Amino acid sequence: MKYKIVISPDAIPGYQGIPYEDRSGFRDFIQFRLTSSPEVIDDLTVKDLVGVRGLRFRLSCDEARVFYDVVEPSVEILLILLLGVHKEDGIVIKKQGAPIAAIPKVGDRRYSELELKSKIDASRDRIRSGDGFLFKDLPL
Repeated sequence: MKYKIVISPDAIPGYQGIPYEDRSGFRDFIQFRLTSSPEVIDDLTVKDLVGVRGLRFRLSCDEARVFYDVVEPSVEILLILLLGVHKEDGIVIKKQGAPIAAIPKVGDRRYSELELKSKIDASRDRIRSGDGFLFKDLPL
């Protein structure tokens, strides 16, 4: 069975936070994993997340964590969290006083269980009220 993938407006900032050069590979991976067999449990998927009502699936793709529900005939992407978030300020490497490279700081965005639960519940409510978008229609 082919599932259609619907993404919540709350997950779009996470999608846009993926570097442009990596976004195409991310899209292909998500399309491959979630259109044909989203309920398959393997090393990339975590089942039965504790404390989050009704959420059964999380998919890992490099630095992104994709939280989703399977509501036949669709897969609802509720939230995309990025583990490493690049910040503007970082270490600037200089050669003879002129900047030649920069190493950005990476901040690790962590949510408490309560914050994550409230974000996912709000996202679920928005997508079920019709605010979702088809994943394939998102621009690169």
